[in-house]
Amino acid sequence: MSKQINRSKISVGRVGAVRRNFAQLVFKLIGWEMGGRVPQHRKCVIIAVPHTSSVDFFMMILMSWHFGFRINWMGTSGLFRWPFGWFFRRLGGIPIYRQERRNTVEQVVAALNEADDMFLVLSPEGTRSHRDHWKSGFYRMAEGANVPIYLGYLDFATKRAGVRPEPVFPTGDIEADMAEIGAFYEGMEGFKRGQVSKPRLNPQSQR
Repeated sequence: MSKQINRSKISVGRVGAVRRNFAQLVFKLIGWEMGGRVPQHRKCVIIAVPHTSSVDFFMMILMSWHFGFRINWMGTSGLFRWPFGWFFRRLGGIPIYRQERRNTVEQVVAALNEADDMFLVLSPEGTRSHRDHWKSGFYRMAEGANVPIYLGYLDFATKRAGVRPEPVFPTGDIEADMAEIGAFYEGMEGFKRGQVSKPRLNPQSQR
């Protein structure tokens, strides 16, 4: 029997005042400035860039708490087994089942279509190491579910983080859409300098 993303495990809505105040205090203590605002759409894909370290995961969780909204993120199903599965689900994790006959993009598109509210955070780089291009999954998911792409950022060079207020709506012209996305992230640095991947897609994935 194939497994699917469980909609009941999707975290939606806003976070409580305790977590919000905690995150705001943390960012104040480490000297970071928050920018942008909460996405204005009930469902969207938020890309988190740059991604060069495991630190980025916790920074994104704190950033969402700072703004007061819940996020979802994807992980392999093994991550959600006992004894830590409950913890990652509480943080908004969604297990992806590799044995499912549908691929990851199809699973996520289905989850976005079924959800009433969903802020799905993805790393288009797909790895913490440097690579020549991004993976196209984030674009395919947003395009397939007809939802906007918001640009989340963690710039360790300037200690600024946030979500750009204006989203990118997939037009089907990937090259043009990626040009806009790439221009926004120009010059930003990750936790590990020199490992930031170029904001461009593999030419084969654009066909």
